[in-house]
Amino acid sequence: MKLISTLLILSFICSCQTDNSNSFDDILGSSSIDPNNPNLVKAYAVIEERCIDCHSGYHNSWSAYDTDEKWIASGNVTAGIIGDSPLIMRLKNRGSNMPLGGANLTEDEYNTLVTWIEGL
Repeated sequence: MKLISTLLILSFICSCQTDNSNSFDDILGSSSIDPNNPNLVKAYAVIEERCIDCHSGYHNSWSAYDTDEKWIASGNVTAGIIGDSPLIMRLKNRGSNMPLGGANLTEDEYNTLVTWIEGL
C-alpha cells in the first residue's frame, strides 16, 4: 500500500511539468521573446541571469526588450558591431565594470552575447 501511495504521488508530481524540456520554454518562461529567434532567446537568458536583477528601477525597461529591434532602438546594442554596443563594452570581460560586484561573464555567456549582436 505504501508503494502504491508513493507511486501515485510521484506520478502526480511528474504530471505537473509546465515546460517542454525539448524547447526553450524553461528559458522563455512567460516572456514574449520569439522562440524562432534562438540567438535572442539565448542572449536574453544571459541578460536575465546576469544583468536584469541589478538593472531594475531606472533600467526596468530592459525586461521589456523582447525583440532585436527594441534592443537596437534602446541604444544598448549596435547591429552587427560588438565594439559599438554598450552592452558589450561595459562588461568586465572588456575592461569595464559590469556586472558590478560580480564576476566576469563566463566565456560561454560572453560568446552568446557576441554571437547574438554579430548576427543582427
